[in-house]
Order: sequence, then structure tokens, then C-alpha cells
Amino acid sequence: MPLLIQNKNYLIDSNSYFRLANSLHPLLGSVFGTNNYIYIIKEFDSEFSKSLNLQNKFSWVNQDEYTANRKHKITYNQDVENAVSNHIKYIKLFAKENFLDVSPVDIKYLAVALELNMTLITDDYAMLMIAEDFEIKILKTLDLLKLMLDSEHLKIEKVKEITDYLIYNKDIPKDFKKDCKKLFNFDY
Repeated sequence: MPLLIQNKNYLIDSNSYFRLANSLHPLLGSVFGTNNYIYIIKEFDSEFSKSLNLQNKFSWVNQDEYTANRKHKITYNQDVENAVSNHIKYIKLFAKENFLDVSPVDIKYLAVALELNMTLITDDYAMLMIAEDFEIKILKTLDLLKLMLDSEHLKIEKVKEITDYLIYNKDIPKDFKKDCKKLFNFDY
């Protein structure tokens, strides 16, 4: 059954970006479906530059074409920034009280999605738990692929190529096999 596509902006967190941006280039700022766009937050690049593990595993991220594509960052005014800062306080407290390991950038993604009523694309377990409690709309990476397939932005062969690559790269999200079966009827 097709997932419903609405006219909306999506915010993609780092883990989902790393899983998709190399295969679906350009990922950010490109339209799919009817006026659906994907953005990141400005803190993505600083998070990436601080992690040698990420830089080694995803060396392609610093290539000019990907750096240029990441100019499609979500922007907002000072009133929104103030509200996001307020959400950050509550999300941090919730994460601490529930022993959920989330980075400051993960918390910022959640706060921005909450304030701007955006759908956040993530596979991060802690972020999914926080999003549920704060009623933040979430899609996992494979859900996004399903939306793109249903809107004819992708063909099933491309989805299979991406899911095969995730397995090859040993970068599969939680519930990957179950979600592949449910969404695409792929058996892994």
C-alpha cells in the first residue's frame, strides 16, 4: 500500500543522510512527489568534522558536489530559534531522565522538527523514542524510500540497490529486514 505523500518539508538527520545521500544525489533541496523537499540543519557539518570515524567511513561527504548540495539547510528566524532553544531544554531533560543517548545535534534535529512541524527522517533508536513522546512526526530511512518509490521518484531497482548497499556496508538500521519485507517485499 502506498504511503501518503503530502506537500511538506522533511528534515533528515545525519544517520539517514549518510545512508542515502551518496546513492540519491542530489538528495537535499530536490523535489519529489508534489513539492516535497529534504533539508538538514546547519550543525550537520560541524558534527561531521568532529568525528574521524564518520570522515573515514563516509569520505565522499567532503567532495565538492555533496558540500554544495548541503547548502540546502533549513533556515528560520530568531523567534523560531528561541522556541527551538526552549524545546532543547525539555528534550535534554527527557533524554537524561530516560537514559537515552542522544548527541546535542540529535537534540537540535528533534527540536527543529518539533517547532517547525516537520517530519524527521531518522533511524536512531533514541531519537525515535524521544520523537514518540514529543509527538514529532517521524519516518525511517526505508519509509522515505517508500515515499519516493510511490511518487515515482525512484524505481524499485534503485531501492534494491540502496538496501543491498546498506547490507554490504554493514550499516543496517534496527528492524531493517522486517521493514524491507513490509515496505518492498524484499527478503534478506
